[in-house]
Amino acid sequence: VLLKTAYLPQMTAGMARELSGQSDAGAILAHLYRNNYFVALKQAQPEPVYQYHPLLREFLLSRAGDSLGKEERTALQRKSAQLLEAAGQISEAVTLLRATGDWDGIVFTQSGFARIPLGADRMGEYLSQEIETARAALAGSRDGKGLSVKRLERRIAQMEETYKRLLAEHTKD
Repeated sequence: VLLKTAYLPQMTAGMARELSGQSDAGAILAHLYRNNYFVALKQAQPEPVYQYHPLLREFLLSRAGDSLGKEERTALQRKSAQLLEAAGQISEAVTLLRATGDWDGIVFTQSGFARIPLGADRMGEYLSQEIETARAALAGSRDGKGLSVKRLERRIAQMEETYKRLLAEHTKD
């Protein structure tokens, strides 16, 4: 349970169960919390939300990097990002997707803006950062160190269109 949930900054029992495949994941987290084993309870209602102590999380992330294969680790990060997005934790989901280089997932995740009440300034700042990150990846690709140039150029164009559309929709309100 611990290693499989390390990519989540906070988690519910359901999220832990989904990632680990263990039906008793919630009971394990509750036990760790009750016994002060580096697990904090961030929220009790309507469903408990747990968070690992930063030292434990850092250790677990290091172990995941060492013991899981690249494909398994990437799949775990993507699944964690999907759960974070479903929970409305868009920024955390994007951070994980960025770490995997899943630009398609990041573009999809930006659709989550419709569910988050952000001001136009904050939304513009966030999307600008994402576009700059993609441009940096594009520069790396031109040097032969990343995804295909054409694929990244398409992603940047899509993000820019999303940015324009979202700002236009937001200013209508």
